[in-house]
Amino acid sequence: MGRLSDGAGSESSKPVNIRDVALRAGVSTATVSRALATPERVRAALRSRVEAAVRELEYTPNLAARTLRAGASRMILIDAPHRIGGSFFAGLLTSLDEAFTAHGYTCIVGSTEQSDEKARRLIELAYARQIDGAVVLTGMATRIDGRSLVEANIPIVSICAELKGARSPCVVVDDEFWAVRQVELLVALGHRRLLYVGGVEGNYNEVRRRRGFKRAARAARLAARDLSFASGDYSLDSGVEAGRAFAAVFPRPSGVVCASDDMALGFMGFAAAAGLKCPEDYSIVGFDGIDYGRNWTPSLATIAQPRGEMGRVGADLMLRALGGAPLPPDTKIVLDCSLQLGGSTAPPRVTGAPRRRAPRRLT
Repeated sequence: MGRLSDGAGSESSKPVNIRDVALRAGVSTATVSRALATPERVRAALRSRVEAAVRELEYTPNLAARTLRAGASRMILIDAPHRIGGSFFAGLLTSLDEAFTAHGYTCIVGSTEQSDEKARRLIELAYARQIDGAVVLTGMATRIDGRSLVEANIPIVSICAELKGARSPCVVVDDEFWAVRQVELLVALGHRRLLYVGGVEGNYNEVRRRRGFKRAARAARLAARDLSFASGDYSLDSGVEAGRAFAAVFPRPSGVVCASDDMALGFMGFAAAAGLKCPEDYSIVGFDGIDYGRNWTPSLATIAQPRGEMGRVGADLMLRALGGAPLPPDTKIVLDCSLQLGGSTAPPRVTGAPRRRAPRRLT
């Protein structure tokens, strides 16, 4: 806690309070309060003076008291998937944090799907008004002890997936449409035997991406016997396991569609260790557009999601709701992805079947 100097080189034992900051900045206590609680409502020049006084006096506001007075905590919960180490979500969380921080909010990142105890604590924060709103990235409203975030009477915005069982504004991409583009890229190069490496079964995005894969395969008149499927969970490790299974079969599919870039990179890493070359032995397309994919060797062809825009648009929806101008709860904003070409795709190479290995198929 900062101390005020008495002007003679000694320090007063009196704790610094908001009046001291107002005196040092030459503004009213109301202006100091607004500058700290809602900085966007204070002119830049006044805000700079308040911030300078806060730094000089090492003032620490009483957040609990301020929350009670203002009726707002300036805290936003980001309800993320249990596995948030993936590169896609890391980029999305950064975008959200930057957007909320610019408006004076602090983000709490947690996962209500990780454990009942953690979900209970996060839901209790909402019911105790310790958070002002929640951004849900999982598509699920976890219910514990008969309660969930959607019944806590706080603004809810979902990103990446529509929130199951609730009507709330959401920001998504057309997963099915872009999964079709993955297949079309490979088919245009001449691939007729394809493997689909999927995400978590039943997941909002997985359902739509798998549906897009099957729809495009039918449109290209690919035979059912030439389509293979492997399960994953969007992680690098599950991509490694899919690559392990792929390396052990013959004849192999010549084209691989992955429901995430992390799985695609894990697949490529194992395949390379097993002596398979990309794109000579197989072509592969990911989904997400993470930075690692562009710097991989070969670079990964993928569907690039607009992570930065998703975060900014989602944060804007939340800020509008907190400011008293919420959109209708069924508002659905669909953003465009883009097909990002890379060195991981090429026309299939025709090779003969090895004599030493019995045919086996992926399931």
